[in-house]
Amino acid sequence: MFYFSNKFKGLPIHPILFDTTHGGDKLPNGTFTEALGLVQSGFVDMLANDAKMNIPLYEGFLLTTPFNVERYVALMKRQQPAIFIDWDGITTGIGVDVYAIMFATLTFLLFVCWLNERCQNGAKKNTNWQLLLSIFPINGEMWPHQLGVTRKVLMATCGFGILILSSLYTAKLAEQMMVPYPPPVVTFRDIEIAVSSQRANLMFTSKWNTAMTYAANISTSLANSMNTRPPIYFKHLNPIDVINTQNGILIYEESKLVQLLSEIPPAECQNYVYVVLDGWTRTYISLLMRKQRKDMLEAWNFIVAERMSYVNNYIQTFRLHEDCQKGLFPVYTPDTSYDSLLLWEFTGPFAFLAILLTLSMFSLLGEIVYAKFVKVEEAVHKENFRFIVDVPETISAPDMQLLYTYHRAMLEIIGK
Repeated sequence: MFYFSNKFKGLPIHPILFDTTHGGDKLPNGTFTEALGLVQSGFVDMLANDAKMNIPLYEGFLLTTPFNVERYVALMKRQQPAIFIDWDGITTGIGVDVYAIMFATLTFLLFVCWLNERCQNGAKKNTNWQLLLSIFPINGEMWPHQLGVTRKVLMATCGFGILILSSLYTAKLAEQMMVPYPPPVVTFRDIEIAVSSQRANLMFTSKWNTAMTYAANISTSLANSMNTRPPIYFKHLNPIDVINTQNGILIYEESKLVQLLSEIPPAECQNYVYVVLDGWTRTYISLLMRKQRKDMLEAWNFIVAERMSYVNNYIQTFRLHEDCQKGLFPVYTPDTSYDSLLLWEFTGPFAFLAILLTLSMFSLLGEIVYAKFVKVEEAVHKENFRFIVDVPETISAPDMQLLYTYHRAMLEIIGK
């Protein structure tokens, strides 16, 4: 406590020193606890630290002009996925629209090839499978029947198209392999899923915290989760320890979260995810005084407006260490050095091959079943028999011709 009086802009001030780390909360009966309770009871007239402009404080106290606007952010441990398939190892980062154009072009080329074969001689036509092999990537299958200028032009077109597309795909794949793997982007929806699945715990200062109330109002999922599994209140705990030991998700004002991160070694910042909740409302910061002192509200509004530039400069001093910023917000750029590829970088192609292998196995099983049961049933219904025709030597030529005609007709009926 300071035992002297002072004057600030004509206002007599008698500073009293006490702990205002935890400002206090509003109880159901309308009273406040801790530092806010001292102001409400009249022990002091105002607090020398900032206060959030919200409905409970607006109803119980006088608030000056806001001098800062805060946004809410969330801090959580960086999650390491147990199973990860890098599909960029197949798609190479190329958009779906590009693949759609490539597929449409090759399909049209295959249609022209098929239409050309329809116009060819029936005995010297290329099958549809032979046509399809000619446009397989890096296949180089030639058509068995190549007679005709149109066929030669179509084969050259297929070869050139597959060469260009395969070369571009290979180059893009090599470029994609050089890009470092970035961590997944975490959104508010991911936080909802983690909390509702009980894989993470929400953290607030107390059960009357403004951020907790706001989160319950805007998210039904978080409201239900907090009803079945109460959040962790870290009022008298170390928030970083709670995040590490209980997989907590701390939702706090940005300035306080930055101050919290500045207290840990900068190298450890890479272990956390910094999620900016841009969709949330902003928090306005002002000075707070008890309602009975309306006489000094305008004077303090003038003081706040006069020292606004000083407040802005002071807020700018709260910066994270450069190493901590790189850990929280890494910048991923291709490196000119060449390193050996890791196994996880091929998880996408391996997964795709596994899918094709599974389809092949199912196809093989289907053919085995078809050959074992369907073909056997067809064979059961078939009867083998032969004709024995005893032709006398005295038969006339017209009768022999008629016999041959009936015999041929009977063979055609059996063949059907």
